[in-house]
This record gives sequence, structure tokens and C-alpha cells, in this order.
Amino acid sequence: MAELNGVAATVEQVKTLGLTNYGHFTFVEDEQVRGLSLHLDRLVRDCRQVFDADLDRERVRYLVRRILAEVNQPIIVRVTVFDPALELGHPGADATPQILVTARPAAQTPMSGLRLLGELSA
Repeated sequence: MAELNGVAATVEQVKTLGLTNYGHFTFVEDEQVRGLSLHLDRLVRDCRQVFDADLDRERVRYLVRRILAEVNQPIIVRVTVFDPALELGHPGADATPQILVTARPAAQTPMSGLRLLGELSA
């Protein structure tokens, strides 16, 4: 599931992100996550630093809640702020940051402990 500014994202819209990898992001597991306001603060601060633009934290919160409301299983939500129109050769150009919200299922059970295969001998 992927939405760009609240609308289903197309491959063409997110292609720039994959090719230039210029933007910033955060992950949340649900809207009750501890420190959600810190995640939002960081997104707002980083948007100012990376794009010299303001980011509406309440809009981001709304878009995350939309995704969370669409599923009734544990998911991990990633919020990525990037400009699909930004050219790789001009990262310092004026930007219009967009909000990409993606979701994937969260792990259902904790991983068991990991062990080395075989014995370590001295």
C-alpha cells in the first residue's frame, strides 16, 4: 500500500525517489507509538533543512491515520518526504516536498534467538 498525498501512488510518481534517493523518512508502527510527536518534529525539522520548506505535521498525522484505518492487522508505516519533480543534477533547486505513506505487515511473532551454526572451538 502506498499513497502520495493521500492518493494511491503510481510507479511513475515514486520512480524519482528510487532513482535519486533524495528525501527523508521515518517509521511508525501505529498511531499510539511512543514518541510519535518526536517523529513528526523530526520530519518537520528535516523538511526545513533538506528542502527549505515547511511541512504540515497535522497533515502527516492525518495521512498516517488514513493508512492505519484501512487495515486491521499490525502494520509498519513509513512516511517519506521527497519531491518527485526534483532532478538528480539539481538537488539544491526549489522543491515542493510531497508526503509518501507506505505500509507493510508487521512481524506477527518475535524472532527467536539467533545462534551460530556449529560449535566455536578454542
